Amino acid sequence: MANDWTWKAGDGNTYQYIMQPDVYFYRLSFRGPATTYYIDDMSLVKSMIGGVDYNNDVIRVDFGYQTNIAELAQANGIGQLVLPEGMVSVRGYDPYYGEEFDLDPLFVEYHNDGYMYLWLEEDCGNFENLRVSFTNSDDPAYQLKYNGSLYPKANDAEWVAAGKIVPDFENELAVANPLVFALPMDMVPPSVVDVRPDDSSFGLDASKPEHRQVKVTFDKSCYTGNNGVTASLTGPGITGFILEMGPYDSDENSIVFTFPSAVPTTLNGDYTLILDQIKSYANGNPAEPVKISLSYGEVSSDPPIYYMRGDFDSQKDNTIPFGFIAIDATGTHQNGESSNGSGLRHYPEGSDFYRCFYLGPRQGATYGQATYGEISDYTLFLEAGRVRVRFMYTGWETRRQEFTFSFYDIDDEANPLISEKLTPTAAHWREGGAGTAVVVTDADLFSMDIEIPSDGLYVMKWRIDASGWTGIAFGNVEVSNCYSRHREWLMMYENAYNTALAVKNDVMALQEKYSGADFDAFTSEVIDLYEGFTSTSPKEWTAAINDGVSRMRARMAVVDKFYTEYQAAIDKEAVYTDSVGYNELVAYTALVAKIAEYDGLDVTVKTGDELTAITAEVTAATKAMTDRCTAIDNFNRALAGALNVLENQTEYDMLPEYAQLQEVYNEWKDLDIIASMDE
Repeated sequence: MANDWTWKAGDGNTYQYIMQPDVYFYRLSFRGPATTYYIDDMSLVKSMIGGVDYNNDVIRVDFGYQTNIAELAQANGIGQLVLPEGMVSVRGYDPYYGEEFDLDPLFVEYHNDGYMYLWLEEDCGNFENLRVSFTNSDDPAYQLKYNGSLYPKANDAEWVAAGKIVPDFENELAVANPLVFALPMDMVPPSVVDVRPDDSSFGLDASKPEHRQVKVTFDKSCYTGNNGVTASLTGPGITGFILEMGPYDSDENSIVFTFPSAVPTTLNGDYTLILDQIKSYANGNPAEPVKISLSYGEVSSDPPIYYMRGDFDSQKDNTIPFGFIAIDATGTHQNGESSNGSGLRHYPEGSDFYRCFYLGPRQGATYGQATYGEISDYTLFLEAGRVRVRFMYTGWETRRQEFTFSFYDIDDEANPLISEKLTPTAAHWREGGAGTAVVVTDADLFSMDIEIPSDGLYVMKWRIDASGWTGIAFGNVEVSNCYSRHREWLMMYENAYNTALAVKNDVMALQEKYSGADFDAFTSEVIDLYEGFTSTSPKEWTAAINDGVSRMRARMAVVDKFYTEYQAAIDKEAVYTDSVGYNELVAYTALVAKIAEYDGLDVTVKTGDELTAITAEVTAATKAMTDRCTAIDNFNRALAGALNVLENQTEYDMLPEYAQLQEVYNEWKDLDIIASMDE
C-alpha cells in the first residue's frame, strides 16, 4: 500500500492522511500503547491496476505502471484530454434507496500527471461499494498503452508484440482519499495564448485604427455573455476604459476588442490592458486577470537613470560581487572576497548574461542567500517614488530551483515591499563545469516597478529555501527610474542587434572560413532586414535576431571543429612520417589518405551536416592511428617487461609461473607487430 490512515487526535472521527513510501505490499499502523484495536472488513483484492481513489465528486484511476496517458493528454497542448462516451462506467450502492445504480460520469479525462479522472454529479461518499470499469479504445488518440520498463503480462509475447495495450478492467473498488483533486477541462478557465499587438509592444499610434484594436486568442472557448470576459485600458490620461467586444470567432477562439471613441487618438506613454473574467462558462471560476503592456507615442530619448547596476563582468570567478553578501554552507562571504561556494561564474560569450552570480545552499545547509544594500560603501539609497528593479536568471546546471526575491527597507525586513517566488524556465551548465556549456539565450527576465514609500536605504535579497547542490544563476541586476517600457524594449532590440553585428564582424575577420549560404542568410535575414527596424511588435524581432545569431554561431562552431580536427590529423601524421614501421601501418596509410582527401576543402559550400560528417571521418582516422600506436606501445612494453623478468629473476626459474611466462614470451617475441592485426 502507498498510504496509511490514522485518527486525528482530539478532532473526533476525522481522518488525517499520512503518506508512506510506496514500498509496502500491505501495512497497518497503530498508535497508542495499552489500547485494544478491533479491525473489521479487511480484504486484499488482486488487480491489474494501481487503484481507484475518490474525493467529493472526483474519482482518480491509477493504472499502476507507466502508460502513455501523459503524452495523449498533452497532445492538444492543454494537458487534459476529454474521452469519448463508453470508455468508463461507474456503479455504486445507494443506502438511501437500498439498491445499486449506474452512475454516468459527467466528465472523463486523461491528465498529463499520468492519471485518468472522472467526475460524478453527486458526492462519491454518498455511495457504498463504488466501482469503476474501463474499456480501452481502438482509436490511437485515446488508446492506452504501457510505455515504461515495467508492465504486467510480461510473459505474454503476443500481447507485448501487439503494443502492450492496457487491458480492460471491471468493477475496481474505489476508496476515499482526501488528497485527490482535479478540475475537468470544461471548468478550467481558458488561457490567453496570443495578443496582437503583442504584450510590450511600443511605438503604437492611437490615431491608427489597427492600433485601436486588440485581438486576443485563447486556448479554448471563452464565455462572452453577461459577466463574461472584459478588456479595460488604463494609463496616462485615462482610467479603466472598457473596450468594445466584437463577435467571438469560434474557429480561432479569439475576440477583437476595440477602443471606444472616448479614448483619445493622442495616447502617449505606457498603458495596461487588463483582461478579466476569463472563464469557460457563466458560473465558472475566472482565471487571474491578464495584464498586457502597450506603449503609445514616440520612444523617449531620455536615457535611464540607474541607482544600482551589478557590474559582474569586470570581476573574477569564485568571488563575491562588490556590494553583495552571500550565505551558504561554506559560511558568509562578501564584497569581492574569494568563495568556494556561492559566487561569480560565467557562461559562454553572447549569453543573456556573461558573468553570473551562482547562488546555492551547498551540502549541509538548508538555505542559500544573497543580499545587496547592507555594506556601507554599497548602500542602496532611494527617494520616495517609483523605481524599476530588473535582473535575469536561469537554473543552475540541471536544476530549475524555486527562489524568493524580496525588496525591503533596511530596517524593516519583516515587511518587504515585494516578495516574489520565481522558478527558472530552463537550466544551463556554466563554462568549466561538468556538463556542456552553451550560449544562454532563454534566461528569464524579472522586471517590476516598485513604489518607494519614503526616502531611505533599501535591500534586495535572493533566497533559496532548499538544501544540497541545487541553485540559480542571476545577473544584469539593475535598479533604475521607471523609464518608458517602450524605451526598455528599444534597448533590448539594440542589444540584440549589436550582438548580431558583433557576430558578423567575427565572420568578416575570417570570411574565407565562415562565408557561404549560412552567412548569406544571416546577413540578409538578420543584419539587413533588422537594420533600423521600427516594428512595434517585440515578437517580430526577438526570436528572429536571436535565432539567427544562434544559427550563425552554430555554423562557426562546425567550421572551427573541422579545422581543429583536420590539424590534429596533420599533427598525428607528422609524428610518424619518419618512423620506420609505424609509417607502414594500415591506419597510417588511411590517415594520410584522409588528409589528402580533404586537403584544400572548400568548407563554404558544405552544409552543416555534411561538414560534421566529414569531421567525424577525419577524427575517426586520427583515433584509429592513435589506438593502433597505443596497442603497439602496450605490446612492446609488456614484452620488454616479460624479458626483464626472465633475464633478471632466474632464481625463480623452478616456479611453474616462470615456465609459463617463458612459454608466452617465446610464442610472441618474434611477432611482426607492425604487420599484425590489432587483435
